[in-house]
Amino acid sequence: MRLTIRRTQGGIFVRVAGEMAHGDAERLRTQLTERLAEYDGVPRVRLDVGQVSHADSFGLEALYAIYRYAKSHNGTRLELLGVRPELRELMTLAGFENVLDDCAVDG
Repeated sequence: MRLTIRRTQGGIFVRVAGEMAHGDAERLRTQLTERLAEYDGVPRVRLDVGQVSHADSFGLEALYAIYRYAKSHNGTRLELLGVRPELRELMTLAGFENVLDDCAVDG
């Protein structure tokens, strides 16, 4: 998994590429929650998952943990960008429709 995290004027931008699976998923969760703590009070996190080639239950668990942490962290909004049909289907099958409805955006 390749991970790019940068501070932007509107918050934090994160691009995930490759596999979001066991091992790497924990790195995503850890690094992003650390950045949220570091950049206290950012209004949103834009998480681009358009280049994720594979995700498993560990990847979904990391996304959900980031979603919960962001929401409880001064109301930071998580925006999922580029959610491919395969990831959308996996999230739906896992019961994460609420995360998709709350977070998925175009662009």
